[in-house]
Amino acid sequence: MVDTTVNSYHDIVRQRTEQFEAALQRGEFQPLLLQHVLINFFLLFLPLFIPHRNRVPGYICFLLLLSGGFYTFARIRALNVGNGYSVGLVTSWWLIWSATVLVFNDAQKDFKRIERTTAAPVTAQDETEYSQANDALSNKDKEATSNGSTRRYRQAAAQAKTGVTSPESKVVSPEREVLRWQPFPDAFLHRCDWVINVIFSYRGAEWNWRMQNLPPLPKSVRKQLDEGVPVSDESDEETMIQASRNCLKRALFTLLWSYISLDIIKFIMMRDRYFWGDISNPPPPPFPFPFSFLAGSPLLLRISRLVLSGLGIFAAIKYVTSLNPIIFLGLSLAFPRFTKSLTKIPLDAAWLYPDAFGPAFPKALDQGLGGCWGTWWHQIFRFGFSSTARWLTSCLPEKLRHQAITRRIIHVLVVFSVSGLIHTAGSYCQFESTSPFSGSFLFFFLQGPGVMAQYFIAKLVLPKVLPFKPPMWLRRATNFAFITVWLLITGGPIADDFSKGGLWLIEPVPVSPLRALGFGDTSQGWYSLCGPWFGWWSGETWWQSGIRII
Repeated sequence: MVDTTVNSYHDIVRQRTEQFEAALQRGEFQPLLLQHVLINFFLLFLPLFIPHRNRVPGYICFLLLLSGGFYTFARIRALNVGNGYSVGLVTSWWLIWSATVLVFNDAQKDFKRIERTTAAPVTAQDETEYSQANDALSNKDKEATSNGSTRRYRQAAAQAKTGVTSPESKVVSPEREVLRWQPFPDAFLHRCDWVINVIFSYRGAEWNWRMQNLPPLPKSVRKQLDEGVPVSDESDEETMIQASRNCLKRALFTLLWSYISLDIIKFIMMRDRYFWGDISNPPPPPFPFPFSFLAGSPLLLRISRLVLSGLGIFAAIKYVTSLNPIIFLGLSLAFPRFTKSLTKIPLDAAWLYPDAFGPAFPKALDQGLGGCWGTWWHQIFRFGFSSTARWLTSCLPEKLRHQAITRRIIHVLVVFSVSGLIHTAGSYCQFESTSPFSGSFLFFFLQGPGVMAQYFIAKLVLPKVLPFKPPMWLRRATNFAFITVWLLITGGPIADDFSKGGLWLIEPVPVSPLRALGFGDTSQGWYSLCGPWFGWWSGETWWQSGIRII
């Protein structure tokens, strides 16, 4: 419960820090240590890295991860990143992802990755024959021609090594890079790179299981993968380079606007004690502008708080996900030779960094609430959720498995239930008292019935009732209204849970422009990241001692 006598949210943060450290010293729980994180990583890395004839080692490692995860939920707590929210969220997602690659799928057998490799030099004869053949042959014959060209590439490479070439095989283009599918590799370092990528690639932009909602691969990439020949036109290479630069610019712009948005949202939130964690009923009166004119209407005040919570989550996800292309794409463009020596992934390719969110929101409105969650909202966890649903569906009796409606209902309910569980775990692991199941889990679980209800109404009821087919603008407007009403009805519990747990008390940006200009609570200055993130913890045993993640 929030102390109503404090005048600043910084005081609440200090109080909770003191209470957390006191509880830690009393032994009520244990701190998160670096070795806890490393052991979880290696328990997933080893069964993926070591070649196996059967999957028993993977099952054993998953059981060890599962037992360690339940121990974390019960005993381990941290203070930073949402008052410990990340401990439960990351741990539960790690278990789901481990099950996805160790139990639900056989990564060593089924997964393939797009990698950069070197093609042999191209000769004038190769170019002429390949061009003429492609103009004349059917699609079936093109595959054979492609294979023949590939063989000639290899012959040209062998001739270049021995210094023997024929007049017809005069090299017109030096060795160039080509993309190919790479299954589980044999070489040690290559395998390390491949396996680490499996562990941390959740949407699979470079994998053969890449999510269907991602933008399609460029035509030049598909041609390389299908035919095994490099891009032959320098203008194509320049186009790809320009696309990568544009992708980096968009990421930088996204980082900028989401950074500023988070600072503004934080400033607005901290003027309302609701976001300090005081969710008493009736709700506490908000501070002055912009909430003062809403104080007379509890309904409008409730809606504004829900909208502000949603905007905060949206901006935070955009902020965090924009760092991926900025770091990896930026480094690959600035230091191409260095990044190529580290990994065979084409880190300089723009298609490797699709937006965390789906297509424009109006397009997602064509599918209603299901499109909002399944097409537009971020798809970071989708493959893990879908794999879980498919595996559970495969365990059903054969008669039920063959019923399309049954499969769809179970798939939707499982996906939202699993999503609810990982957010519930985050809430449960917070130091402050929260309502994990009646808050986070209830919100996500209710999205499933909402999706199914709208789907059946749109597919089965409305076509029989309406005398005409509604135009697109009317369908989108109706879907938008349903999405808005459903999220406002179901969003209250999770918004309250976020506030009670102290999720909004974290500092989202390291340097606050608004505080530097004198706005908001300037008692702590404009630098937001105060306090240590790591420290040494001395426990009773060597296993309980180590570098503490605060």
